[in-house]
Amino acid sequence: MDDIIIRCYLRYPKSTIQDLLKLVHQASFGGGHMIENAQKSLLFLQEECKNLKKQTMPQELLYEYISHDIVRINLRPYIEAGFDLDYLNNSFVQSANEQEKDKNKIKIYLNYLKSLLKKKLINLDYEKTLSAISEYESLGFIPLHHSKEYIEAYHPAYRIVNRRFITQEMKVAQIERFVSSVQTKDKRLVLAIEGKSGSGKSYLSNYLQTTMNASIISTDDFFLTDEQKEVQTAIGDYINYKLLEKEVMSKIRNASSVTYHCYDCQENKFELKTTKLTQIAIVEGVYSYNKHLTKYYDYLIFVDVLPEEQDRRLRERNSGPILERFINEWIPKENLYFKTFNILGTADVIV
Repeated sequence: MDDIIIRCYLRYPKSTIQDLLKLVHQASFGGGHMIENAQKSLLFLQEECKNLKKQTMPQELLYEYISHDIVRINLRPYIEAGFDLDYLNNSFVQSANEQEKDKNKIKIYLNYLKSLLKKKLINLDYEKTLSAISEYESLGFIPLHHSKEYIEAYHPAYRIVNRRFITQEMKVAQIERFVSSVQTKDKRLVLAIEGKSGSGKSYLSNYLQTTMNASIISTDDFFLTDEQKEVQTAIGDYINYKLLEKEVMSKIRNASSVTYHCYDCQENKFELKTTKLTQIAIVEGVYSYNKHLTKYYDYLIFVDVLPEEQDRRLRERNSGPILERFINEWIPKENLYFKTFNILGTADVIV
């Protein structure tokens, strides 16, 4: 949760302690109290959408994680993408009515916030913020509004929903919106698309290849040989990053194409492969943001997936010994890598 608090603070540097407490409140309790009248909620949403102020932020995302289970869906990009307000309202109402009001959770999140303030990772007056937190606790964790400073700077307009209501279409819109916002005409954009097995990394990369003419390099082409696996055991070094760096990453910024040795683990042999590089170059796959390669990227995109959905997808695609290796070996290694190097917290956008 501390990585999410930091991400939100860096993205919205005009945030006061009031806004950070609102973030923690929403992360703990969701969008509010139980909503009994869904139609009234919809009418309010429709009216708010009619009166939205123009957003000045150049990269307003479609949705933003405020906890590992809850997201804010921003209304402006939601409307621009042509998504359905009925669906958003139903997601909002259902999320609000299902959310448990867990005071133990908010106490844990407040401790994260206090720790970040003490370490000066958030540039706010420590004593004043502690006083504000104490007052918030003493009043029984009452809901808060955004500060005047935050409202004037960002014109916030969103709905709080459980992450399970994020559709595949929204994921596509999220990644396309982000890439479009950071792309420039005079410089090749180099992206890492990381994420859990079965999260949809390849699908989204292929979508960008089709719609935005992105070139794709897959870390699946850089599996370790059996001999390399015996000596290359450091966390996150589970691909042939040395070969990837030598033949691809060191050239990816300026070369018109790259030719590299792909390892076929089924045939136990290498084959040459050439990929033409366009204005958007993507390295896709787990360990693409390996610590030895981070210097080559402009941005990191992390594609997340709920554990139960990950399990369902993997069981659809695999069975027998391969499925067992995913469950008992590969996924635990991935999760350890994500945690050790804070890949989720480092990501510029989460899809």
